Amino acid sequence: MPTNSVFPTPIYAEMAHNSEYEEIQSELTEALQSIDFHHPSLGDGHDLSLGEDGTLFSDNILEKYKCHKFLAFLYKNVMRYVADLGYFNYDNLASYEEFMSDDYQDNLDFPHQYSVQQSWFTKTNYGQYAPMHYHGSVDISGVYYLQTNGQDGNLTFYSPTKELISSFIYGLVDDKIIFPLEQGLLALWPGVLYHTTANNETDHERISLSFNIQFPRKGFGRNKIRTSFNGVPPR
Repeated sequence: MPTNSVFPTPIYAEMAHNSEYEEIQSELTEALQSIDFHHPSLGDGHDLSLGEDGTLFSDNILEKYKCHKFLAFLYKNVMRYVADLGYFNYDNLASYEEFMSDDYQDNLDFPHQYSVQQSWFTKTNYGQYAPMHYHGSVDISGVYYLQTNGQDGNLTFYSPTKELISSFIYGLVDDKIIFPLEQGLLALWPGVLYHTTANNETDHERISLSFNIQFPRKGFGRNKIRTSFNGVPPR
C-alpha cells in the first residue's frame, strides 16, 4: 500500500501467572497494610499513597518494603521490553541476583543498569478516576493491577501526535487505545505518553501499583537523575 503508518509508540503488557502471581499478590498486599493514603474530595481523582513525610510521590514502596518478588517479575519484563526496542539480546539476560548485586552491577551492560525512581499505590473507588496526565522525563512508566474486577475503569493511552489528530483531514485516525484491566496485569510505556483511567462506576475498589524507571546517563550517577512532573499527579 502507498500509505504507511510510521513512528509507533511502544506499549508493553504482560500478565503474572501461577505461583509467581500468587507470591506477588501476597507480597504487595502485605506492603499495602502499612500505607497511609491521601483521600481527595469526592469526584476529584483517586486515593494516592503518602510517603513518610506525608507528601505524594516522595516514596519508593518497592524498595522500602523490599518487594523482591515483584521486582524480579518487573526486571525480566523491563528487560524484555528493552530487548524488543533493540537495545540488547534477551538471551544475554543476567539473573535477577546478579542485577541486585553490587559486585555485578557495575559490570553489567547498559540495559541492566536501570533503577526504580518512585513507586506508589493508588486506590480508585466509586466515582474516582485518573485524569489525563503523563509522568514527565522518566524513561519508562508502568503499572501493576493488584486488585480489579475488570469492570472498574479501563486504562487509556492517547496518541503523542495530538496536533495531527486535531486536523480535519486526519480526524478519523485513531487517537487512543484502551486496555481492559485484569488482576495481575503489568503495563510499561514511555514516561511522556499521556494516559487516563476511566471513572470507576462500580462498588469494587481498584488497587494498582505505579512506578517510574530511569536508565543512567553518561556522567550521571544512578540516583542522580532528576524526575519532573508537569504539575499533574501521575497515576
